[in-house]
Amino acid sequence: ITLSLPDGLHVNSFRPLSEYSIPTTVRLSATKGVKVYGPTYPRGKTKTFQFSKNPINVYEGVVNFPFTFIVPTNYTGKTVTVRAVVRYQACTDSICYPPKTQTVLITARVK
Repeated sequence: ITLSLPDGLHVNSFRPLSEYSIPTTVRLSATKGVKVYGPTYPRGKTKTFQFSKNPINVYEGVVNFPFTFIVPTNYTGKTVTVRAVVRYQACTDSICYPPKTQTVLITARVK
């Protein structure tokens, strides 16, 4: 899963260091019988902003959340679908917008 944040925006990291900041999370599920592992959350950058006295750990620019899925050898389907639900709160250097949740479906062909 890749987040691509425009210049001037950031999202709180998975561990934002502030009890009031909403962390970025990725929840994964897959087609029945397929195991999904992850995601791996990258380290963020710790920064100080006008709206907070304490530093906050954030993601900026392009951020990748890698994951792995395993298809069993006895799987009979032709495709596998992984569902990713991404929750985040985008902010500028002075304000934060309401949190959002986006769902992404990834389909892979099984040979």
